[in-house]
Amino acid sequence: MYNVTHHDDLAGVEPMDLAKVSLEAFTESINGDISSQSDWKVKKSTGLQAIMEISEHGAKVDYRVVIIGNNQYQLVTIEMESDPLGQDIKDTFFDSFKPGK
Repeated sequence: MYNVTHHDDLAGVEPMDLAKVSLEAFTESINGDISSQSDWKVKKSTGLQAIMEISEHGAKVDYRVVIIGNNQYQLVTIEMESDPLGQDIKDTFFDSFKPGK
């Protein structure tokens, strides 16, 4: 899944703070548990990436968010433990992200 949200005015808002709020809200909305979290570099911007578990559904989520200019980009893969996507498929999806094109 790929989503972009345009923010009209981000004056005084730190991009990483907005990324943290986005990660927290997403995690809460899916009732997930973060198992790992790290910075995610996209061009000259730094966002966040996190691996989450949704134990009640046997699912694993790779969530990434970055703020570039006034745009917030979110990329998500979801895989079931019983039917994993495979790292090559996830890598292809995330590597295809080219903001500004």
